[in-house]
Amino acid sequence: MRRPSLALVLCALAAIPTAARADDASEARLHFELGTRDAQAGRYASALEHFAAAYRLAPTARTLFNLAQAHDALADESREPRDAGQHRDRAFEHFTAFLAHPEHDQGPQGPALTALATQALARLSPQVARVLVRSSVPGATVFVDRVDLGSYGALPRLIASTPTEHTLIVRAPGHRDAEVRCTFQQGRSQEITVDPTPLLGTVELRVEPARALVSVDGGPFVLRDSGWTLSLPPGVHRFALRSNGYVDATRELELRAEQRLVIDQRLALDPTRAAVLTVRSDRRDAVARAGRDDPRPANTSRVLLELGSIPLEVTARGRVPWRGVVMLRAGRETLVRVTHGVPGAIRPAWQWGLLFGGGAATLGGVVLGSAALADRASFQYPNASAAQLSRINALNVATDVALAVGLTALTSGVIAWLLTADPSQSRVVIVEEGLRER
Repeated sequence: MRRPSLALVLCALAAIPTAARADDASEARLHFELGTRDAQAGRYASALEHFAAAYRLAPTARTLFNLAQAHDALADESREPRDAGQHRDRAFEHFTAFLAHPEHDQGPQGPALTALATQALARLSPQVARVLVRSSVPGATVFVDRVDLGSYGALPRLIASTPTEHTLIVRAPGHRDAEVRCTFQQGRSQEITVDPTPLLGTVELRVEPARALVSVDGGPFVLRDSGWTLSLPPGVHRFALRSNGYVDATRELELRAEQRLVIDQRLALDPTRAAVLTVRSDRRDAVARAGRDDPRPANTSRVLLELGSIPLEVTARGRVPWRGVVMLRAGRETLVRVTHGVPGAIRPAWQWGLLFGGGAATLGGVVLGSAALADRASFQYPNASAAQLSRINALNVATDVALAVGLTALTSGVIAWLLTADPSQSRVVIVEEGLRER
């Protein structure tokens, strides 16, 4: 009963749709006619080759039906069970594809062909193990067991195969092949979804300042820390960077699959809005707090939008803190150098020696001078004797030496005291300059 229906369909398919190009349509028509002759003569293997060539050039519903009929006929005449099973599987696939084709029921014989395909599927269904393979990845194709055997086509795809365990390999551009083991069961239909894993690239963001708002491909701005890593699909991506007090920046890059790129971006300060405060301390553990900002480690620079006079506090463990007020102006950098004092520290001993020694020597000179004046009055100078004059002269020389040494030491001690900072007090040097390029 199958051969009359095959001949009927072959006669009905003498015309190839004009949707194909002229050259392809002509070649498809030739293969179609050759396949028709071979099928009518019972040469189904040769007819199958011609129908397959015609379908590649002009993929019509009618040619699909002929392919299914040719495989069905070869399944009946094959002596090897393996070959018969393979042709039966292909016949089932093509009959199913024919019914899924949008033009399968068009034309005068469309309803008749639809009925024949439905009957064929009902007859083949108990003998065929099939799996409907789907994927949410566009352009995915499926292979069975081995890639070198060729693709079964784009997904979704109904695959009929021998009733045993097979490996389904799903491949898509820009994705890693996905492999799934699936057991085909005779007479049963299954459905499976396989999604290959995207081959992503990695982008690492290194930005100064350390925290910035980042937008990827026009998305919302999100606060990110420097060192943030993002996985993205291959292609061109656009990054927008934004931070208060800085000029917005954009970066565009082309990312390939499994490639790692680094965006090293230093944002430029906006001199119309921000000032820079740089705190330098002789202590590595020093912490600075400026205005309403949270405490941050010293020996760093920060951008501040709060301008004018702001309080600054610099503290360090075990040291005297420094507190003061600094002036911040837009487009300027204020450098504060802090040297922390040590609580309870005293000045060097030599300073105390100069002060006390000089004071004592000066006092001694005053005492000696007073004694010389007293002797001078008691000896009724100038009627004093030679011994009395010698005593007065000795006191005068001692007075001069004591006063000279004492006043010199005392003066040196006072000058050293004034010029040398108190080690128990913190001190600061503030310098303002134009913004350096950052």
